[in-house]
Parts: sequence; structure tokens; C-alpha cells
Amino acid sequence: MRPFRLRTATIAGLVLLAAPAAAPAAQPWERPETVSRVPGLPSAAIGADGMTVVAWTGRSAGGAGAYGARRTAARGFGEPFGLRKQRASVDDAAVQISADGDAIIAYRRLVERNHRIESRTVRRSGSRTPAVTLSGPGSSAYDPTFPPVAAGTLPPDPVLTWWRREPDRVQVSQAVGGRLFVSRNHTVAGGQRAEYAQLPDGTLLAASATSTAALLAARLPGGDFGEAVTIASGPGPFKIADVAVGPDGAVAVAWREFDGSTYRLRAAVAPPGGGFAQSQTLSSADERAVTAQVAITADGAVRVAYLAARPGNDNATSSGRLKLVTLGDEDPPAVVTAGSQTARNFELASDGRGGLTVAWHGTEGGFSSGAVFASAVTPSGRLGVRHLLTAPGETGYGLTLAAGPRGDALVAWVVGDERMRAAYRPPSG
Repeated sequence: MRPFRLRTATIAGLVLLAAPAAAPAAQPWERPETVSRVPGLPSAAIGADGMTVVAWTGRSAGGAGAYGARRTAARGFGEPFGLRKQRASVDDAAVQISADGDAIIAYRRLVERNHRIESRTVRRSGSRTPAVTLSGPGSSAYDPTFPPVAAGTLPPDPVLTWWRREPDRVQVSQAVGGRLFVSRNHTVAGGQRAEYAQLPDGTLLAASATSTAALLAARLPGGDFGEAVTIASGPGPFKIADVAVGPDGAVAVAWREFDGSTYRLRAAVAPPGGGFAQSQTLSSADERAVTAQVAITADGAVRVAYLAARPGNDNATSSGRLKLVTLGDEDPPAVVTAGSQTARNFELASDGRGGLTVAWHGTEGGFSSGAVFASAVTPSGRLGVRHLLTAPGETGYGLTLAAGPRGDALVAWVVGDERMRAAYRPPSG
């Protein structure tokens, strides 16, 4: 097995916005706000100064549209603004805030017979650039995604990915001066949709899997993906779960691997400039790891959240108990959900103070909607109080979570066909 190694030059452009420090206890969540009466699946990002941007797509009188709203600590959310309106479908909004405070919003819209990826930039001043079509007309494009960056950092030049019909055909676009410029098509090894993370210098990491191996490939800015390296191999099948990068250049990859009776969750870490260490098994033999997210804190701890269901194959329910585990910790995973509660959708995000935030839909019946909860995780790994964010009797779906460099966080969700709601947690200290 050829070890994966990161050149030290790949972290030379690190934009560290908040040095890791001993963080005080997380602040309580503020009262949820109604962001919009035109609800749709949201995406959120938090800037260095606490400016928060939420983007979404939805339908209203006259057709479908892409929208955004900005939030400041002093004024809360302002009025939503439109980015695109048309009768044909508009879906899949994504937002990222760059190191200079610009918010880049991308979305998918139907143009004649094909779905195209389009973007607009909301300047820090509030002005908006004209729309730019990123994907070509030859085939439909889906799932625009801004790969996550290291905790406590914002990318100088954000990267956007999307895939073209075949899941292993991906396009990459990089922002220069707040506008996205398109690369050629790339093929990602593994033949399935990959998970991505962005290093501070713009290097893009793609974690994928074949039926018998977990893989990782890297693409330098302006180049193509290099040969994928094998992180782990076996009878399988393997299914990639997530990839994360640390402020110092460390890389963590998590995947699910079938052991003959159930899917086990495994993970491996590569230190800065080094190869991947031996993988660790995180879930037990008497449970099935449904899905997982991995995060590297600003202090360098690697933590993984996953859903644990009854053992078996993936034809069973996709809900389960939400658990949190720290790599290298001999203690058993912490159970995030309480009592008989299960979760289906959850998000995990690291902030610039060494902590994490986890948010989830808690439900008794395994449905995709439910009450919205959130909990902070201290730098030492201790799970904080479970906060109920939805009103009594209110259910939400379309959960999104963003954590900021200062230790603040925001959770947004949709309430039926009525409205989008969001709750903000101020920075600690």
C-alpha cells in the first residue's frame, strides 16, 4: 500500500482566524427567528465577524427561485433577497463565505432540457454580482457543494464541486475575486459519488470507495486529480462516509465496511505530511453504522458522529441512535440522542475554539422530520446540554448547521410548507 502524504507546502496559505484556546462553556441558543415565508432546503455559512448567510431554493407564486438572507448580531435576519426566479425548477442551494467576507451562493436550475449550475456572489457590502453559469450545456449537473475547510478558517478562494450524470464525473470551480471559474471534467476513482474537503491552499481532497477499498485522491489548484491511494482494503463492500482536514494539515477519512453481517464504521488519520495510520473500528458488532460525519477540531482531536441501528444490511431503516466517538479514546461512544429517541438527519461542525456542535432531527418513529435539537461538544469531548430548538409540537426537516471561527453556530430548518426557521448561538466568552 502506497502511503498518502501531504506536502508541507499545501498548508502554507492557511488563514487562521481564531487560535485554538481553552473555550468557556457554550452560550445558550437565541430564540429562533423566521427567515422566510418561502421555505426550501437551506444551506448556511458564518464569516469571521459573525455575519451569517443562509441560502435556499423554493417555490412561490410565479415559479421557483433561489434566495438568500443575511444575519448580523445586532439586527438578526434581514429581508430575504432573490437570486434567480423562473417557472422551471431551481434546487440545491449551497453557500460559502470567503476569507474576505464575500458570500458565494450556487444553485441548480433547469435550462431547456438540462440542469445547469449557476452562482452569484453577495459582497460584504451587500451588493450582488450578476449570475454566472458554471456547468456546460452538454449534460445535466447536480449537487453543487462547497467542500468543508479546516476549523477556525475561511478559504481565500472557495472551491465548488458538482457531478455530471455519472457520479464519478465531477467538475471543480474555484473562486477568484469572488467569482467562480470552471475547470474541465475530472474522473474520481471509485465509480461513486465522493466526499470532498478543501485544504487552505485550494488543494481538493476526494475520498471515495470501490467495492473492496477506501481511497483518497488530491487535486492541486488548476490541475487534475492525482492517482488515488488506498487507505484500507478488504472483502467489503466499502462505502465512503466523510473526509475532514485539520488546521495543521491533518486528514481524517471515515467509511463503512461490511464485515459479513453488518456495516462497521472505520476511520483513519494522516498526520501533517505523513501517511495514514492503521484504521480504527468505531462501531460495535451488534449495531449497523448507517451514516457518519467526521470533524477535526481546532485543537486537533478527531471526532466522528454516526447513526447506530440494528445490525444488518442497508435495506433496513436509515434512522438510529446518534453517537459520538473520539479517535484514540478508550471510552465507549457517547449517546447523543436521549432515551428511546432516534435520529435520521444530523449535522456535525467544528468551530474555531476547539469545540463542536451537533444538530439532529429527533423522532420516535424513524421519520425524516421531527423536533430539532442541538448540543455543543467541549474541546475535551464532553457532550453538553441537549437544546430543543423547535417549538412544542413543531416538526422540521431540511436541517443545516454552520459553525463559525469565533465559536458561534447556526441551525436552520424548514417547518412544513409554511416557513424557514433558524436559531443562532453566540460565541463563547
